Amino acid sequence: ACVLHKVNDMSLIPWPMPEPGPDECLVEVQRVGICGSDVHYLKQGAIGDFVLRQPMVIGHESSGIITKVGHQVVGLKAGDRVALEPGVPCE
Repeated sequence: ACVLHKVNDMSLIPWPMPEPGPDECLVEVQRVGICGSDVHYLKQGAIGDFVLRQPMVIGHESSGIITKVGHQVVGLKAGDRVALEPGVPCE
């Protein structure tokens, strides 16, 4: 994962692979776009009211392949290609 530790301090580090919850999917990310908000976090440590207070995985515009689905997931399956636009960053 690409982790932002603090302003101008970013590194690629191994990241634990979670198990999806009942209504979640696990996605193997294939591509990630870097956008203006990522640059704001890197250069200023904040965007709007959200301030970087702990290490954060950056790169929220991504696409990949579903590898696992929770038992309550409907309409998606392992092997499906998906694009993501989450509103909350990973911690």
